[in-house]
Amino acid sequence: MQPTPSAERALTSWIVPHFQPIVSLADRSVVGYEALARWPDVPDARPDEVFAAAEANGTLTDLDWMCRRAAVEGGLAAGIRRPLTLFVNVEPTALRPLPRWRFPFERFREIASSELQIVVEFTERELLADPSAVITAIESAREYGVGIALDDVGVNPESLVLLPIALPDVVKLDRSVVTRPGSPGHGETTSFVADYAVSTGARVVAEGIETDDDAHLAALASATLGQGYLFGAPEPSPADPLATLPTNPVRLFEDLPSSIDRPSDILDRMPRHVASWATIARVFEEMCALGEPLASAGMLLVSAQHADVFARRFGHRYAAFAEKHTLVGVIGAGDFTIPGVRGPADPTHAFDGEFAMVFMTDHHTSVVVAKDLGDGGPLEDRRYAWCLSHDRASVRVVAECILRRLAPRRVAVGVS
Repeated sequence: MQPTPSAERALTSWIVPHFQPIVSLADRSVVGYEALARWPDVPDARPDEVFAAAEANGTLTDLDWMCRRAAVEGGLAAGIRRPLTLFVNVEPTALRPLPRWRFPFERFREIASSELQIVVEFTERELLADPSAVITAIESAREYGVGIALDDVGVNPESLVLLPIALPDVVKLDRSVVTRPGSPGHGETTSFVADYAVSTGARVVAEGIETDDDAHLAALASATLGQGYLFGAPEPSPADPLATLPTNPVRLFEDLPSSIDRPSDILDRMPRHVASWATIARVFEEMCALGEPLASAGMLLVSAQHADVFARRFGHRYAAFAEKHTLVGVIGAGDFTIPGVRGPADPTHAFDGEFAMVFMTDHHTSVVVAKDLGDGGPLEDRRYAWCLSHDRASVRVVAECILRRLAPRRVAVGVS
């Protein structure tokens, strides 16, 4: 996107946040506000164009932090406090560097824990573009008591497979999904989100609600919260935001599953077996065969132990997998070239002495993990501690381990 003159002017202009209410569809009580960046000196500046201009000139991190700081300080100044929630948009890569707050991190932690319940929003497209960056950003946010929302859900239905990896407290359905029942992917998206909300307790927000008919469709699409001009336009300072407290405020997840450092750590959480490499390789073969006829697209992730064995025994299948599945990624396989298959961010980083395979779709999850017990002799005869599980929580943490090491989509590492 070529930066527009107004976008470039906005980069040196003062940011003033506007706040749009998010309400309960049941009683229209306000449960929170989304902070939206505005530039009063450049009223025609569009946020997407401003952020594109910042990315083009290398100041995206600075702009993101300034918008976030303006949102938090503006929210406090406007009188937004718990039990209301402040929703703030973020760029995942901008959560890694240190921010330029006028108060230290501990002050931010104090705000997030006692004054403002903050939820940061990631867009759905970011999950597929760079899962590793999103996972890192989510961890960084949660360390400071901040909740997670996934925005624009439904624009790319394929990315739904990563919803259980992100584990957002709030899912925001895009208007295109809410207001067009019967459109391609509508049923799959709304049913998947509804199942996720029921199983986790996450809240579902319908975006772009402009009429009572839209609100009705939102409820049919599993949403309990709504946002849009029917409930209020963005404004610099909402009038007395705590005048009416929400009857059912947004609550963040408390007991989140702990992550693991490497796939084989999952062996400490479940009964393990011991078998030869040849036996476990046959299980891999069966999982590969299972992935071919699965009705819905999903995610296939592999951490290989022996690059030559992967290339010889399994690699030929992966181009076909990539044509069908949303995300296919392999690490530990050295320098390989398989069309459509995501490689590692760093080819030298692998989980030595073990291998793993993960399948995740909307209806099926499975993981097999094996750890070398250190035998010598022919590979086929070496013993491994291993497990096979369909438990979604176990599958999730192993998938997260592998996703952390995958290259972003814009970087072609061993992929053509």
